[in-house]
Amino acid sequence: MDVGEMQKKLSQWATEDPTKRFVDLYSLLCNETWLRAATHATLRNKGSETAGIDSMTKSNFLGDYDGNVARLQESLKAKTFEPVPVRRVYIPKSYSDKKRPLGIPVLFDRIVQEALRMVLEPIWEADFSIHSYGFRPNRSTYDAMTYIGKRLTGNGSTYQWVIEGDIAQLLRYNTAQKAHQSGQEKSGGQGYPKPSLEIPACRSDVQGKFK
Repeated sequence: MDVGEMQKKLSQWATEDPTKRFVDLYSLLCNETWLRAATHATLRNKGSETAGIDSMTKSNFLGDYDGNVARLQESLKAKTFEPVPVRRVYIPKSYSDKKRPLGIPVLFDRIVQEALRMVLEPIWEADFSIHSYGFRPNRSTYDAMTYIGKRLTGNGSTYQWVIEGDIAQLLRYNTAQKAHQSGQEKSGGQGYPKPSLEIPACRSDVQGKFK
């Protein structure tokens, strides 16, 4: 399988038919080539040397690379794969005395997340607004600033205000429910799990017990 070509096909199908229901997407997760591409992308990230609660780092994973990929593939095929609690750490917030909670998943979970992103991103990108810049491929806050800047300084522009807001707890219940509903519609109801609102975490200052 050519991963890039398959992603192009997914994007093309989603663009040509916004109401299309995709079938058998789960088989892509179980494909060895797909999983190896996801594994490569995950291990290339500098954060792969930071372990989750199982203490496995990139170096540990590479010690039995083929075996680890094979075991992950088998668990996905058998549908016995289950994510485990993240390791909870706290990092300083910029310009604040407060700290931001950060959950660090184990490498296996990160690989599956990446494999899912590789499947879903080409499909959902076709539905996103051209004015949406957050967490999208080849887009950033700098692109949004450039767009706004041109509208404020361009000839004949009527824009006079820029409003910046931060909505507390935005990615909670309502957003998660809508994401689940959208996933069901796109996948034809292929058993996508409902989003969990309470993500289990293992605090870094607790040994042997989850909090």
